[in-house]
Amino acid sequence: AFFHKATNSGTKKKAYVVKGDAIRVFRVQNGWVEAEFGAIGSNKETRGWIKESALFTAVPQKKSRK
Repeated sequence: AFFHKATNSGTKKKAYVVKGDAIRVFRVQNGWVEAEFGAIGSNKETRGWIKESALFTAVPQKKSRK
């Protein structure tokens, strides 16, 4: 999933994350999340907007009992 400069598909950056990468999410807006990837305090952090539909939660979902 690529980072974007704004909540617009036309603002794609070169930076991206791959399945399994953990990100910090700051806010959600109109199907996009403002997120950051990288070690806290390092100069290799990447921050921007990612389409919410490209993400999944790391917390397992509870299975419903039938």
